[in-house]
Amino acid sequence: YNNRGNALKELKRFDEALASYDQAIAIDHNHVGAQSNRGIVLKELKRFDEALASYDQAIMLKPDYVDACINRGNLLKDLNRFDAALASYDQAIAINPNHAGAYSDRGVALKNLNRFDEALASYDQAIVLNPNHAGTFSNRGNVLQELKRLDEALASHVQAIKINPDYAEAYYNHGNVLQELKRL
Repeated sequence: YNNRGNALKELKRFDEALASYDQAIAIDHNHVGAQSNRGIVLKELKRFDEALASYDQAIMLKPDYVDACINRGNLLKDLNRFDAALASYDQAIAINPNHAGAYSDRGVALKNLNRFDEALASYDQAIVLNPNHAGTFSNRGNVLQELKRLDEALASHVQAIKINPDYAEAYYNHGNVLQELKRL
């Protein structure tokens, strides 16, 4: 049932995926993967409180479940609950200090909390762990722009574009820095 739910989730048939995950959980109340996957589809269905409860249940069942911590953080970030999102990312990093995505997501939460220096450090750590993620470089550039370190911001966006030449947001951010530098 969990695997069936995964297939339905990939097909974007979220209501059916939810039913499959619920069936998996009915059979095995301790099925951590089904709980976490259930949270993903509930988020897609915009049933945020239920999604959060599913992530919490998955983490309660398996406190070292990194993906559930990150998914929980991403949901909280999307709900503009940045302090709570940060706590979820910190929990994920405590479990796996080599998870580049957790550091990158943590940077987003910190930026939204206007904690720019900490966000920059988090992005830098994400880049050490995964130097090929365009989104991290672009987000890093945005923080550098907030810090008025415009030449560094420009270089970060250029690196994002080198990694992924089809990354439209990186071009947009690059243009914003050029505009601020009056390089029209």
